[in-house]
Amino acid sequence: VVAAADRLWAYCSKTWPEARIVREWPVVGRVGLQRVQGRIDLLIETEQGLVIIDHKTYPGHPDTWEERVAGYGPQLDLYGRLCAAATGKPIAGLFVHLPVVGAMLRIESASNDMSAGRTAGQAG
Repeated sequence: VVAAADRLWAYCSKTWPEARIVREWPVVGRVGLQRVQGRIDLLIETEQGLVIIDHKTYPGHPDTWEERVAGYGPQLDLYGRLCAAATGKPIAGLFVHLPVVGAMLRIESASNDMSAGRTAGQAG
């Protein structure tokens, strides 16, 4: 667990060196008629905007990561919409961190179509 955390912090420090990182940030609000309540595992404030990272303990085969992670897209998209509305800052990235396998996958949001892609580098 400590090694996974060390890899994650090294990745975040290298990718967003001047960022402010907040853990377990609560989000509550409405997006349209939908009530949203949850906690953002890592909220990273960068010059480009906000980055949201969600930890998931999925130890599956690498061929299944992108499909599995895409299923978390709607949750992260809602969190992102609430954060953008509350802060006026754009969302610079939505990511799922898989600490068990040491991967960070970016989720792309394109008009209700959520897909996932691997990022360069490994994290925690």
